[in-house]
Amino acid sequence: TVFVGANDGMLHALDGATGAERFAYVPHATYANLGKLTNPLYQFEPTVDNAVTVRDVFTGGKWRTLLVGTLRRGGQAAYALDVTQTEVKESDAKAVVQWEFSDLSADGADLGYTYGQPFITRLANDKWVVLLPGSYNSKVADGAVGSGNAVLFALNAEDGTVLRKFDLGAIDVNARGLATPIAIDLQNDDIAEMAYAGDLAGNLWRFDLTSNKPASWTVSKMFEPAKAFERPITAQPRAERHPETRLPMIFVGTGK
Repeated sequence: TVFVGANDGMLHALDGATGAERFAYVPHATYANLGKLTNPLYQFEPTVDNAVTVRDVFTGGKWRTLLVGTLRRGGQAAYALDVTQTEVKESDAKAVVQWEFSDLSADGADLGYTYGQPFITRLANDKWVVLLPGSYNSKVADGAVGSGNAVLFALNAEDGTVLRKFDLGAIDVNARGLATPIAIDLQNDDIAEMAYAGDLAGNLWRFDLTSNKPASWTVSKMFEPAKAFERPITAQPRAERHPETRLPMIFVGTGK
């Protein structure tokens, strides 16, 4: 199955062999904008405007394939679907739709326009989580008004509740917002210990997720550029191992 977001306000699930549509999903955050499409004087607005992240997770006592998508400039929200079974009927909607997280959710006010993509991983507390960057411009009213700070949300993959919200503060009056994170598994046991993400001021942040308790997770600034060389980091970092020492290395391209 091929999943693709579209600016008709829907995520489309297409048969990979024939291209026929299997089903479509309208995120709640875009629903109110659908009526605008019938206006002859319609001025374009993005809606479901980003790629999706898909990974097998163990939640609710069984393995399932979880899809998490964001809206980019289309809105301040993320959504999760169970796409284990692709032959679905309308009556299956309640089982397919897992959750939505938006700036109207508890602790979600600092979620901006979701340009950054989520990262799905398993942590030491045996919880599968969605690391969702707050992205950009949460101060723009989409539902709630956020602080505009750089923020990372660690969401429970099962129900979308917030396990931990990392508020990195207002880094610079003109340079706020966090880009797509990456998490790495240091012990080769399918458990991520560290995550990394860059911000619009050119800083690289390291999130230590080794504790079983989310309240004990910590964050530190791994890299801060000199003002003369400050460049916004809008790209996801990449993790590799040194070819000889096998120690992990993090590579960052600014993206902008």
